[in-house]
Amino acid sequence: TICSCEPSTAIVTNQKQEVAMNYFQMIRHFEYEGHKYISFEHGYGQDATRGIVHDPLAQIMMQGISGNAGLYATATEVAQWAIWFMNMDDVAKQALEAVDNGELQIIPNRVEKIYRHWLTNIRDWCISRQRVWGVPIPIFYAEDETPIIDQDVINHVAALYEEFGSNVWFERDAKDLLPEGYTHPGSPNGHFTKETDIMDVWFDSGSSHQASLKAKWGVYPADVYLEGSDQYRGWFNSSISTGVALTGIAPYKTVITHGFTLDGEGRKMSKSLGNGIDPLEVIDQYGADALRYFLLREIPFGNDGLYTNEALMNRINADLANDLGNLVSRSVAMVEKYFGGTLPAEREAAEVDNELIELCKGLEARVTDCMDKLLIPQALQ
Repeated sequence: TICSCEPSTAIVTNQKQEVAMNYFQMIRHFEYEGHKYISFEHGYGQDATRGIVHDPLAQIMMQGISGNAGLYATATEVAQWAIWFMNMDDVAKQALEAVDNGELQIIPNRVEKIYRHWLTNIRDWCISRQRVWGVPIPIFYAEDETPIIDQDVINHVAALYEEFGSNVWFERDAKDLLPEGYTHPGSPNGHFTKETDIMDVWFDSGSSHQASLKAKWGVYPADVYLEGSDQYRGWFNSSISTGVALTGIAPYKTVITHGFTLDGEGRKMSKSLGNGIDPLEVIDQYGADALRYFLLREIPFGNDGLYTNEALMNRINADLANDLGNLVSRSVAMVEKYFGGTLPAEREAAEVDNELIELCKGLEARVTDCMDKLLIPQALQ
């Protein structure tokens, strides 16, 4: 889709120059299908973060820039360039139908509303990014600036990517990337140019069901996708968007959402805060099974949960050392007392034995049912 974009110059109006310029380097505002947008860059160079803000937030954002950071934007010129969007209407409809007809299960089911809300309100996906490196969008332009959207050309470029890597797009001229002898009515002199935008990185990761799962293992769809709740607008969304668009089928049968591990103060563990705990160090001290048991027991799927070494020790002592430890020690003592330390290989079952066997079968059935439903804490209880 061709959008009319209006670049703007960031102007610092006070002494907060360094702070202000760290907020937004470049601001462009443009319209797409009657909606106003602002695209911006935050930071510098390859480390910059880009984003797009939709009206009415666009106007609020511009006011906020002017009022808070001492920065405002004035139009300096009008530019035209192609920004590529993926139409999401049919994709969103099919993705929602996958849940409605039971093809896709979301665990825990209470977060299904997040999935539905995102897809119900989704807009066309802007897959263009103005960065200096990434996976290029394989579009060429004729001399009359007509974009060339040709499946045979795209397949040819894909074959070059597969053989030489996507850097071949940057290493070769347009004529050397097109099929040999390629012609187009819009290029009577045989001159062509390349698209300079790259794919949104979410398009890359969202295509892993093809590039990794299907290409390597011949499997599609996957049984399970497992990630945090924030990925309903990220990997879960980009994966189902590309998967449904390409195959008509969701790329996963089940989505399992896990929560975030919090420190003793209730803060999410992160590198930036430096409050994370190395699980290998915990395993060295307490063992892998103890850590697995604690996390599965304390943090149900879809929930956030606290972790401290003190909490781990309390759970180990309460469940593993006390409950299981007492059960094992009492069982050994009873065998020693009534059977001389050795259970006979065969003996006639007493009535109480049959009752205990039935209780164990019932317990096994309940645990199996909880595990099948991924109700792990209830199974461990």
